[in-house]
Amino acid sequence: MDWFLGQTNAEGLFAFDWEFRDQHLDESGRPYVTPIEWVRRAETAADLLVSPTFNVFIDRPGMGWHNVEEPGIDRRGCNAAMNALLVIALRALAELEEACGEAGADELRRRAGALAAVAARKFWNAREGAFVDGVRGGCQLEQVSQQTNTWCVLAGFCSGEQARAVLRRILDGTDAKLARSGPYFWTFMLPALAGAGMLGEALAEVERLWWGMIERDATTSWETFSGDELDSLCHPWSCAPIELLSRWVAGVGALPSGASVIEVRPQVGLVRSVRCRVMTCCGPVSIAWERVTGQCELSGSLPEGVTGRLHLPDVHIVEVQGNWQAASLS
Repeated sequence: MDWFLGQTNAEGLFAFDWEFRDQHLDESGRPYVTPIEWVRRAETAADLLVSPTFNVFIDRPGMGWHNVEEPGIDRRGCNAAMNALLVIALRALAELEEACGEAGADELRRRAGALAAVAARKFWNAREGAFVDGVRGGCQLEQVSQQTNTWCVLAGFCSGEQARAVLRRILDGTDAKLARSGPYFWTFMLPALAGAGMLGEALAEVERLWWGMIERDATTSWETFSGDELDSLCHPWSCAPIELLSRWVAGVGALPSGASVIEVRPQVGLVRSVRCRVMTCCGPVSIAWERVTGQCELSGSLPEGVTGRLHLPDVHIVEVQGNWQAASLS
């Protein structure tokens, strides 16, 4: 953290710039692909540390892996994604300081807020309705990416309806110039959509993107949506839908070791039929439901000694324990 904070400019932005050694841009100057020669010797591997494609890893697009015909992230200059990550890291460190009884949390939050305010102005492009990938030579870069905007939303560079508008903008399937996320980065995109109240859109994207794996009889998640000979075909970093479905759709909240209450918020209006089992520190939590003609029958089980606060769609809470059943208007 000290190193990153030591690389800030007069505006307080993280501004360390790794320049491309060899620029591979299209006719409009956008960084579509940076070809990579696979490195097999340690002495040449060290040379790659001067390349932003390896130092500023945000996601694969632009690194010459699978997305050869797709727009890439522009990693040059004062990078918006890196500043968003710095804000997120400052706030996370503040939580750690507070949990450990240290005194630095308020200052870390103050610094995170100040950085977020400057970054929100610096990287926002009103014409695009989105945050650009960075600023270089005093000018905004042209590239817009799903990845940068996701981290900007999660860092609080915008909120409320503006955040939802940004997320809708980066879901635009007709924008051929938009850099798009690979499976791993949906680990950030799906929670951002869910947190903004866009669960329906999140589910639609999961079905659109991951359905190809199911259609090809995959029993594990792939490294990319291509699923070809270049991929790892059992890739845990591509499992973003698991958290979305268990936490946000089935609604199973956190249950740390020693806890006695868990919040369960089933989204029965989104999915007709669900069966979900989540292993927690206290034991397995399960929930299932079936929705038929306006009535929803729910059931589940909780570990011994744990009470569930079941949030039903007709705006009331039912406390349940052990093996339970409930009914609700959907």
